[in-house]
Amino acid sequence: MAKKNNHTAEKPQRTPEEIAALREEAKAKFNVSTGSEVQPLAEATQGAEAIQAAPEQVEPQAIAQEQEATQGAGFSEELVQAAEAEADRIAAEEAAQAAAQTLPQIMVQIAEQVQDLATNQMIESLQKSEEANQIAEQARAEARINAEALRIAQEELKQAKAEAEAAKEAARIAEEQAELNRRLIPKILAAERAERIEQAQHLSTVLNNLESRKMVLESILRTADDSINLKITGTFGQNVDFSNKNLCKEILTILREKVEEAINQKQTELNCFTL
Repeated sequence: MAKKNNHTAEKPQRTPEEIAALREEAKAKFNVSTGSEVQPLAEATQGAEAIQAAPEQVEPQAIAQEQEATQGAGFSEELVQAAEAEADRIAAEEAAQAAAQTLPQIMVQIAEQVQDLATNQMIESLQKSEEANQIAEQARAEARINAEALRIAQEELKQAKAEAEAAKEAARIAEEQAELNRRLIPKILAAERAERIEQAQHLSTVLNNLESRKMVLESILRTADDSINLKITGTFGQNVDFSNKNLCKEILTILREKVEEAINQKQTELNCFTL
């Protein structure tokens, strides 16, 4: 224990009960058997010289009470101071023992605090790692979504290019067909016109023949007499002779009407042609 400083430490004020206890302790420590006998032991006086209190720092009444109590019991001031020093030493040892006993607890508390701190740091590190994993997973998910969107966009672009190529090819074919039509249509029109002209010429020839037949029939009807005789060849080559005048005229009249109907029909067909 550290020694008392004469300049800074103040001598404690003790009650009569504390002084009596110190007296009994001093008797046992220094082998004092009578009230007037004092053993000037070297180990008692060595500590007493350094722990005397300054007179100006102690109340006069307390000093008088302490001196009266110690002198009345046959103790010197040096002996009392030695007993006080011993009591202080014992108190210091007890305090050191108490501190030594609490040191493991303090170490345990420190260890627990360190463990708690490490645990908290580990938990915080795990949380940060989990957050980082979540962020990374979200980034990967977004990357997958972006990759899928890019793939779809590329497919759409590819399809659009294919459609554009198809439209371009269709336009080229249409242009070629138009060019072919420009070259062929005049020829087709010319061929059609030539065909219509040929048909018109054929109809004109038929009409002329029919007109001639009509004129022949009318002439026969005008000049027919009782001696008229018709010889008609049937479908199967048989010949039928008609010698009756009225019957012959009637047959000729029917033939003329049929010829007129044919003439009207062919004339209508000829009028429908646009040359």
